[in-house]
Amino acid sequence: MFRASGLDPAFLSRERIGTAGAAVLAGGDDSRNLHAAVLARLHGIGLTMAVLEDPAAARVFEAAGTDVTIDPGDETAEKMARFTFDERTRQMAMLGDDRFEVLDVTVRPGSRFAYGPVGALPGAGVGAIVRDGTVLFPDGRDELLPGDRVVVLTEPARVPSIEHDL
Repeated sequence: MFRASGLDPAFLSRERIGTAGAAVLAGGDDSRNLHAAVLARLHGIGLTMAVLEDPAAARVFEAAGTDVTIDPGDETAEKMARFTFDERTRQMAMLGDDRFEVLDVTVRPGSRFAYGPVGALPGAGVGAIVRDGTVLFPDGRDELLPGDRVVVLTEPARVPSIEHDL
């Protein structure tokens, strides 16, 4: 079994984190998320997003170069309800004044993107794949498999088609 910390620079290099389009940091501990955000930047990730436990930490994250901070307490029930239509979507976050959405969607066996490269998913960036309990930071060539949980960054208008296509 493979075990590693997302704060281990060797692990991040080995998993090619620098090839990812974005890093979404939602580990439930602001100090660890801040550390991971800085490491992601050092490894070349251009977009970092952090889900905050303490909204007062937003200024610290922004000072450290985190692009987007998310205070889950600010999300309204109306925004959250939009994601209850597809049972494969486990989590979501609205980013940048609702300009972007982060989804955690499970790939269906019949998906037209199953067994295809991550980069083939139009209008979306895949930040992570959870496969058999292991987190992978994919590049555009990594393959999506049925049952994979995929963390996707996209525009709100693309959410229905991504949920439908995956």
